[in-house]
Amino acid sequence: FLTRILALLVFYYKFIVTGMVSFARYFFNILFRFFSNFLFRNRYYVINGAENKIVKKIGLKGKPGKIDVNPLLNRIYVITGDSVTVINGVNEKLIDEITVGSSLSNIKVNAVKNHIYVNDLNNGMLSIIDGFTHKIIAELKAGINPQGIGVDIKNNLIYVADQDSGKVIIIQDETETLIGNRIQVSPTSASRSLRLNEAIVTIRDQHGRPLPDMPVNALKKGIGSLVIPASTLTDNKGAAKFKFRFGYASKKGEIIFRSNGLAATITQTNKR
Repeated sequence: FLTRILALLVFYYKFIVTGMVSFARYFFNILFRFFSNFLFRNRYYVINGAENKIVKKIGLKGKPGKIDVNPLLNRIYVITGDSVTVINGVNEKLIDEITVGSSLSNIKVNAVKNHIYVNDLNNGMLSIIDGFTHKIIAELKAGINPQGIGVDIKNNLIYVADQDSGKVIIIQDETETLIGNRIQVSPTSASRSLRLNEAIVTIRDQHGRPLPDMPVNALKKGIGSLVIPASTLTDNKGAAKFKFRFGYASKKGEIIFRSNGLAATITQTNKR
């Protein structure tokens, strides 16, 4: 009888101690993550390569990720959430913040052409940014799950590794801004709603002629905002149709439509 009682006590003792240890580990792990995020998040570090010392810390919006540099112009480009932050390498001041997509995975700079290449996992697109104007001048399909980017500056070639297909996609960068083309969206504003509204994006050339098969990408901003699909092509009338809404929790929502350097926006009104 005493042996059974002792065995039960040992069993419950091990159970209680194991539970307390697991809880303590979980608690301190959460605590560590909280203070780590609070103290060290969203910073860009400038390191002296000769002395291997941190010489400056710069706060950034979003979550800093991949980074690349244009050594000819002394510009630094950092992925921060859905944007690319541009930093002046001379004085370490922020120059611009370029909204690109919703799930940016990698960034690479062609210093000679002064183009910045950014992958977006959400729609499998490669965005090309003009380093002078900080405008998106092209958005090209780059597989399903584009990851690594390589650049051949001599031949203006871009190599994109598509993780899902197991292929390397080769893109010729002969992109120039399409001058004279126009993009329009209807409506241009909408209120918060539970139902989906229709948006029609049209793209025409400088003579007013519709441009078919033009890629149009949609980006949403604001809590509860929704737009579908994330990307599509214009039809033979130069039109692309989307469904969208602004959530009731959203205070300042936007739906941004982009196509080869052109952009049109639906803004949220707070009227119900």
